[in-house]
Amino acid sequence: MRYPRGDLLAALLCRTEGRLRGRDQEIVAVAAWSLVHGLAALLLGGRLSDRIREQDPNRLAAAVSQLLVDGVLGDRELA
Repeated sequence: MRYPRGDLLAALLCRTEGRLRGRDQEIVAVAAWSLVHGLAALLLGGRLSDRIREQDPNRLAAAVSQLLVDGVLGDRELA
């Protein structure tokens, strides 16, 4: 499968074959990209500093990203 230049995220998702549970790989990639891009914009714009307890951007990014991983790639069965 070929990916557009720079589409590393979709290529990495390809490695999770079988774990997307029928979800469209491109949509999952866009969701992940949007999540990370949005978080970066909020952090860089200083919009989160007074709204959250976690002030370490690396820990925050890891926690937020884990939500997507758990929800999309997690081992839980779909209801």
